[in-house]
Order: sequence, then structure tokens, then C-alpha cells
Amino acid sequence: MQEGILQIIKRAADEGHPIHSALTLSDDGSKPESLRTNTMRVSVCSVSEGIYNSITSLISDPENLPFKDDTVDAIINLRYDTRISSDDRTRILKEFARVSRKWVVMDYPCLKKIRPFTQKTDPGKSAMQPLSRREIRDELKRGGFRLRFMNTLNGQFSGNQLVLGEHRHKGHYTAIKGNVSQKRWMSYWYQIYEVLNLRPRRVLEVGIGSRWVTDCLRSRGVSVRTIDISSAAKPDYIGSVTSLPFKDGAFDVVLCAEVLEHLPFEQFRNATRELKRVTASHVVLTLPNSAPVLSIDISTPILKIKRFFIKLPLSFKKNMCTEHLWEIGKRGLRLREIIRILSNIFIVEKEYVPFENDKHHFFVLKKK
Repeated sequence: MQEGILQIIKRAADEGHPIHSALTLSDDGSKPESLRTNTMRVSVCSVSEGIYNSITSLISDPENLPFKDDTVDAIINLRYDTRISSDDRTRILKEFARVSRKWVVMDYPCLKKIRPFTQKTDPGKSAMQPLSRREIRDELKRGGFRLRFMNTLNGQFSGNQLVLGEHRHKGHYTAIKGNVSQKRWMSYWYQIYEVLNLRPRRVLEVGIGSRWVTDCLRSRGVSVRTIDISSAAKPDYIGSVTSLPFKDGAFDVVLCAEVLEHLPFEQFRNATRELKRVTASHVVLTLPNSAPVLSIDISTPILKIKRFFIKLPLSFKKNMCTEHLWEIGKRGLRLREIIRILSNIFIVEKEYVPFENDKHHFFVLKKK
């Protein structure tokens, strides 16, 4: 079990949201009746390099945890909640979503493997029923999380799987400064490169995210102002990209990275026109790219590094991220449609997909 949890913690760190504090919930082993009630042992833990340091422990009802909102990074639930109904589990997950800043870890029995002793643990109640991946995903969604990772355990805990759920409304756009995935790092690098390449003095960043780009630009002597629709990231201004509270041409460059896909596509034109209004020169724009590609990297002692993509003739109905309302490459939305719209508003000086992160499509746009 410990090894499985360590893999979950590593996965969370790879997503850019490391787990530093957690609530660990389990059956109160000293009280057999806890298997037939809603009482659970709750341990408040700090997490450092996979080592749990219990700070305090108490018995509580999981539907009414005695903690404030956003108390910990994760809730690790090791109780067999498949003994209760799906509606009860949904209510518990909603309570977890209130207390957890980002993650939930749930312990479910595998669909094809279920330990025999569970049939005898809770007489008078229905036996544990294993859930399929789809059922687990739907249950997490009803509770306010989205499924990010499943890890089937071996050995003593064979037949169980640990499930990592991410809070649907506390996304990676407000990631704390910690471990950042390689792909996201490279997206930050390209954003910084494209902005600095334009030699601006005044920059507006729409959608502040994790502040890595903001802090780097400021360290290079660029005056940066930030705006976001949410106050959670502590931007300089709070507002919408469709109605920016700035004068015409107030900034040399406007950076808008991975933002517009959160608006209905019908608002895409208006949002890009608003970006054009407040810039005096250029807009650096990135949009999610879900079109599948084959990446090829060739390097030899004689030849220089050759990197290129081969676009695959496939498209998907679902978005990469549940928070996105649309993405390039999704059925019905081709890249040429995006370029056509942008060309009517800007001069498209550059458009490309970075080799290191084929999920972000970059556009460097000059004001007409």
C-alpha cells in the first residue's frame, strides 16, 4: 500500500501540484463497529519525500469533517467505501472537495478481483461491489473531481486499486511553485522567448497561472501587469478577457496562454479583438492542440538534430481537459478555421507547435 501511495504522490508532483499535507482517512481498527457506521479515523499528516508524519488523529464523520475549506493538498481515503451506496460516497467526495485544495486518493476494489474476506466483514449490509473504470470516473465527477490516474496494487493488497482524483474547479492553472512537468516547463520557456523576442517594455499577461512566466519577465526588467477572472492567483487586476479594463494600446505585448478555450467558441472572435485593442504591437497567443502527431527526433555525430512532426489523420470527440470547452483538432474545429479568424484580425507572423510540447499551439500576432 505504501508503495502505491508513493506512486500516487509522484504522479501528483509530475502534474505540478506536489502533496505536502494530507488527511489520511481509514477504518478505526480499534473499533470493529466502525465498519458498520460512518465513523472514521482521520490523521492529519505532513508529507516529505513520501514519509508521513502524523500530527494529530481523531474520529470523525467523513460527511462532516471538522476542518476549514482548502485545509490540505490531498485527502487519502483508505476506507472501503464501496460498502455504502454511491449516493453516500458522492456526498463524502463533495466534503473531500471542500477540504482538499487539489487531490483525493480513493481505495477501490478491482472489477475482476475482490478479496473474499470482505464478504464476511459487514453482515446485514450488502457486500462490496467492485466498480468499473467508467463507474469510478462518473462517481468522482459527481463528487467534484476528475479521474487522473489509477494504480492497481500487488502483493498483500492485490485486488485493490488506488485512484487519484483532481479537483475539477481548482485546476493546474493555479499551481503552486513546486515540481512542474517537463512539457509545461517548455511551454513556459517558449512563452518567455516569444515575448522577450519582441523587446517590449510593458506586457499584459491574461491568465496568470502559476506566475512562473510573470516572475521571469519581471526579472528581465519588463514591466508586467496581470489580469485573471479569479482572485485565487492574486493577479494585479480581476476581470474578463472579453472586457479588459485598459485603454487602447496600453501595452506593447499581450500574452494570453491557454485561456480562450475556457470560453464558448462563439466568444473567440470578440476575445481576440479585445486583445488587439489593448496591445500597441503584438499578441502572443497559445491554444490547446488535441490533434494527434508523431514526434520524430534524429541526432547523430555528423548530422545536426532533426526534429519534425507527422500529423496523424485522426480527431477526437472529447477534449484533453474537462475544463476546456473546445480545442484545436477536436472534431469540427480545424487549425485552418482558427488561422482564418485570426488573419481577419491580425497579421499572423508565426504559428507553430513546440516539439517539446505538442499540446500547445503558439501564435505570434501583429496588430493591423
